[in-house]
Amino acid sequence: MINQLVKENKSLSKFKFSPKFRAEISEGEINGEKVLVAKPQTFMNLSGESVRPLADYYKIPYPNIIIVYDDIYIPFGTVRVRQKGSSGGQNGMNSIIAHLGTENFPRIRIGTGPIPEGEILYDFVLGKFSKKDFETLKNEVYPKFEEELNQICYHQ
Repeated sequence: MINQLVKENKSLSKFKFSPKFRAEISEGEINGEKVLVAKPQTFMNLSGESVRPLADYYKIPYPNIIIVYDDIYIPFGTVRVRQKGSSGGQNGMNSIIAHLGTENFPRIRIGTGPIPEGEILYDFVLGKFSKKDFETLKNEVYPKFEEELNQICYHQ
């Protein structure tokens, strides 16, 4: 979803790795608002080690941080939004909440589940989407994601 967002918004720069933040970063504007898009390159369970320094350096109020992540416990293609709350057991979110010291930031979860029977969790999570699933994400899920993102950004 994040790659598509950057690709479709020509005012956003291409992702560039920042060793300081251990993240790939894209900067620019969307609808006249300054935007920073970051993809932590830490292990997933350590995402907070990237998010907190970015928030501090760019002086981003925590409620203005929007975390986007996949969720194997939500059916494939489902987009869910929460304005704040617990990690729901997701380790990357645990890390972000621990490093920010708050649960008070919005998040968008993209369903990638369920795990196919017999599939190993690690392989499933780190695997690539089939061509069919990728097309579904691009053509059906991304528009839902973009709509939810706009709702968060412009109706808080």
